[in-house]
Amino acid sequence: MYEARARTAPSAETGWIKEAPSNEEAIEYVTMKQVERGHWSNEAKEYYYAKRAAALGVRTKAENQHVTNVTSSPSQEEHADTLGVSRPTIARWEKDIKDIMSDPELAEKASTPEGYKEAKKVVRDTHETVERKGLLYALAPLK
Repeated sequence: MYEARARTAPSAETGWIKEAPSNEEAIEYVTMKQVERGHWSNEAKEYYYAKRAAALGVRTKAENQHVTNVTSSPSQEEHADTLGVSRPTIARWEKDIKDIMSDPELAEKASTPEGYKEAKKVVRDTHETVERKGLLYALAPLK
């Protein structure tokens, strides 16, 4: 007959996080579990990356030279591997995050997944408008 599968309660699975691991360990664990389960869409991964990068930082190439991995932030490549996306995807997300965070109103709006999506749309629309204007100026005859 039908037998119910035993499931681990979420609180039991993540209970160790409350026992004082570092913030980095908790973030890594949550990321690993969600990516393993395949529960995140690309939009959700991007929003989570923005929060993850704010918490852990992103190591630049200049910082890569003489810093041990124990004391440094993850690189874009390491963030990408953890989230199951490519490094160019992370680079695109980084550009959007920088543009969003440079505008205080958009940064405030981006505190929720829905708000982040709206802020990203505003940034993308702004880029598209600027590119279109630049193209028009480039094609306009000189007087």
